[in-house]
Amino acid sequence: MYTFGDELNILEIKDNCRANFNKYTRKAFESIPKIENPNILDLGCGTGVPTIEIANLSNGNILAIDSDKECLDWLKQKIKILNYGERISIIHDSIFTVNLPENNYDIILAEGLFNIIGFEKGLLGFSKFLKTNGYFIIHDEFQNREKNYILLKNINMS
Repeated sequence: MYTFGDELNILEIKDNCRANFNKYTRKAFESIPKIENPNILDLGCGTGVPTIEIANLSNGNILAIDSDKECLDWLKQKIKILNYGERISIIHDSIFTVNLPENNYDIILAEGLFNIIGFEKGLLGFSKFLKTNGYFIIHDEFQNREKNYILLKNINMS
């Protein structure tokens, strides 16, 4: 937990709640083959709880994108405290308008994002940023799993 004052603020509360899901982030990350120094894209990073978790688990460089400046300012404080400034970069922009290179990322982290924008839209819209044989780490609603599995099985992301 990161405390920057005497009282918990709303961002700390969000972080504390989100940290309960880190065990799933770790499990997902550990289920993919080890990649030395992966290039990672975190779409809709929010306050960066999964961003920091992935930084702790990997030797990778992470680009974290979100449109919420307050959340990104909070993440910047955590990055500074943890000395991750060389490994985690932040962009304050919409995930829909940010200019990113295609076929550039070994891993794309989408923790909760596809719940908001739609699984198919997210998968189809952002797969172009993955390198060939890259990996998505997606946190989505359990009730949609069968439909999403079928989509994943049938989509050509190359």
